[in-house]
This record gives sequence, structure tokens and C-alpha cells, in this order.
Amino acid sequence: MGAIRGIVRDTREKALADVTLVIMAGPPHPDLGAVTDASGKFEFGSLQPGRYVIKAYGPVESDDLPVRVQAQQTAYVEIWLEAALPTPKEDFIDGSNYVGEENYFGEENYFGEEGSQ
Repeated sequence: MGAIRGIVRDTREKALADVTLVIMAGPPHPDLGAVTDASGKFEFGSLQPGRYVIKAYGPVESDDLPVRVQAQQTAYVEIWLEAALPTPKEDFIDGSNYVGEENYFGEENYFGEEGSQ
């Protein structure tokens, strides 16, 4: 038997927790899934030797990832998922430069004239 072990990170190199991983294809096996821990790590154990395909489902979906499992060995996989787009407030440490849609033009209308349209 062998195993697949790995880590899931975003493109900013931040470990991603709670990402679901599924074996999509491979030698006969029970339906197996894994979820990354707080440090982005996951493991599939007790796998028959052969070629597997895994997929990660996090902020975005990964491509199909082929992995070869050999007897008495652990295959290591690093998965990189696109970083989720930050919310505007995350762009600034204190949010002081954040301009919400509702207050973008203040009291002026679109053409810059007070109170008229």
C-alpha cells in the first residue's frame, strides 16, 4: 500500500484550510476524500499502487492532478490555487482609504453639481 500526502496553497503562498480533495480516478478504491487542515496539509492513506487523479475544491477548482502511488511509498503533491480576490477593505490595513459605492460621489450628483440631476 502507498499514500498521497500534500499541501494546498494560494498564489500568495498562504496555506489554505478546509479545501476538499477528491480522488477522481485510479485503481479500485473506496470513495475517498480529504480536507486540508489549518496548515493546508492533507493525506490519503492505504492506497493501492497505481496512477490516480485528484482534484482540489477550494476558493477555485484545481485542474485534474495525476499522481503515481508506489508500494510502501508516499507521493508528495503541492497544489496551488488562484488567490481569492481581496475585498476592497483588505487592500488597506485600516480601511481608511476604502470608498464604498454608496458614498463614492458624496452629496454631489454624477456631474458634480450639488443637489441637481
